[in-house]
Formats: sequence, structure tokens, C-alpha cells
Amino acid sequence: MKYDIPNPDQRDILDDSSVKQTLDIIENLLEQKLNLNITTESEVVELLDYPERFIKDKKAIEEIRNLKELIIEMSDIYYA
Repeated sequence: MKYDIPNPDQRDILDDSSVKQTLDIIENLLEQKLNLNITTESEVVELLDYPERFIKDKKAIEEIRNLKELIIEMSDIYYA
């Protein structure tokens, strides 16, 4: 029997280091340390969808929502 083993370089999921890098980018864009313990891709998505579950700072919540809108707009432009 032959099993297909996916090439790790072509995976489209975030590993732990990518999750940390993504969180670092978000913190750099916000110019604020969030001190969050996010370790999975689904938690990053939840942060972007519902930032109020993770942080209380209203300004940071609004900036994360704006960041999510930017990501959506950029993905529309990229895939157009």
C-alpha cells in the first residue's frame, strides 16, 4: 500500500512558529503588546473575529477589526 505524505513546505496551515509570528505582526501593527497565549491557527482566527474575547482595550479591539477588514480587502484584490 502506498500513502501520500504531504510535503511540509507546501502545507497551508500555520505551525506554532507561524502562529507566534502572526501574533507578533498583529502586535507590531497595533504598537501594543497584547500578552496573549495564542498557540493555534483557530485562536488567531478567533482573535480577528472576536477580539473582545481576548482583550478589553476598546481602541485595540477596533484596530483589530480594522485589520481584519484590511485582510479581507487585500485577499479580494489578490484573488481577483
